[in-house]
Amino acid sequence: MKIKGVIFDADGVILDSTGIWSVIGSRFLDSLKITHDKNIDEFLKTMTVPQAILYLKNEFKINLSEYEIKDKIREIINKYYACNVKLKSGVLDFLEMLKKNNIKMCVATANNYDTIESTFDRLDIKKYFLAIFSCEKMDCDKTSSKIFDIALDFLDLKKNDVVVFEDSLHAIQTVKKANFFVIGMFDKCEQENWCEIKNLANYCFSDFVSTREFFLANKFI
Repeated sequence: MKIKGVIFDADGVILDSTGIWSVIGSRFLDSLKITHDKNIDEFLKTMTVPQAILYLKNEFKINLSEYEIKDKIREIINKYYACNVKLKSGVLDFLEMLKKNNIKMCVATANNYDTIESTFDRLDIKKYFLAIFSCEKMDCDKTSSKIFDIALDFLDLKKNDVVVFEDSLHAIQTVKKANFFVIGMFDKCEQENWCEIKNLANYCFSDFVSTREFFLANKFI
């Protein structure tokens, strides 16, 4: 298979950032000094961001609008991304390899556009991507293939010439259903789903060092 384009997820694939998302509910409640069950983050894990915000507002009787709650959560996340988020192992060399081989690259993220853009700027990797597409801007999530379809149209390539990199089970289920070629990347936050991801994705890797070796050995570029 010779590829011409790649659609990357950001969090958990390019960025080692998913740690904050696994504790964001408790961090938010702590910021308001609201007592909560220690399992609140595990409970929120299966929800989309809007669902989680609505649940927190109603369950804890928070006297803030959904927009205000979202804004406070975003503030916590932005502070974390500004100081703590790093690249996943081997990412930089992999991106450089793709760039040297004229592979078109873009990002399809469920995260906020400004957060990802500023983080990419700080890590000096924005230059590798033609565009960053955000579910938030498009009013969708990754249970729908909408963001991947838009990214594909932007790349102006055929679907069988493009590879999607994802780490989350639900996103991989979506892209497979939409007949994309998908590579599953390991992230500790999806560890419990790793066996299912390996069964579903076309290929799976623990890091980009092994991914790069595979791409070269199998003449993907």
